[in-house]
Amino acid sequence: MHPIGISVVIPAYNEEKYLPDTIKSVREAQARFIQSIIPPPPTEIVVVNNASNDKTAIVASQLGARVIDHEVRNISSVRNAGIQAAQYSIIVMIDADSFLQANALTEVYKLMQKGQTIGGGFNVKIITKKRSLRIAAAVYQIVVRTLAGISGAMFFFDRDSALAIGGFREDRLVAEDSAFSMDLRAYGKAHGRKRFAYLGHVKVGTLDRKDTDVLTILRWVSQAIQAFLGRKQKIEDLSYWYNPKR
Repeated sequence: MHPIGISVVIPAYNEEKYLPDTIKSVREAQARFIQSIIPPPPTEIVVVNNASNDKTAIVASQLGARVIDHEVRNISSVRNAGIQAAQYSIIVMIDADSFLQANALTEVYKLMQKGQTIGGGFNVKIITKKRSLRIAAAVYQIVVRTLAGISGAMFFFDRDSALAIGGFREDRLVAEDSAFSMDLRAYGKAHGRKRFAYLGHVKVGTLDRKDTDVLTILRWVSQAIQAFLGRKQKIEDLSYWYNPKR
């Protein structure tokens, strides 16, 4: 058992430009948490620096985050490193180009403290001017929410339960978030009938920074579906995620 508190874990690959805004949003959520929960349990920010070749680690450290270096270019492995490094009982995991709503940590803590929830997802909104991407993301999110209870790779969960299921499946190079949430939901149901929740009233914004067109979107959806079905994939075929044009 780990001490009661919240660890915000942020996987990061070459994110020196966007981390400041992401961490700023977490700091604002921490401030709201301290004002709302008396006495407030401790919180922390853990940035998992995934073989970045820019100043990601330096920027994160300067902004007060605890930095964990992880060289393996596998998002599931990166997430698992963050879980292992987290000091507290509740983990909130977001991307390095995302923005927590100010009440996010407060709402997560209140829900998790009731003891009936093993984890859950946020209402993820892609910040983009591309209509095609908004449509594709909306359709994909409906499907994933129905099957896995999340609408993007932004979620929260009980650390010990995540460890009990072995964390994220490291044979999943993409769609690892869906597999994890489904595994966690099944574990919660079998152990105390704890539910996997969806905090639809808590929004997390995430930037569209990738070189995206209609063909790329179709390829993205196809690769995600294949991963969701458990088909093995090669990292060199997944440039949308592992070698993005930003």
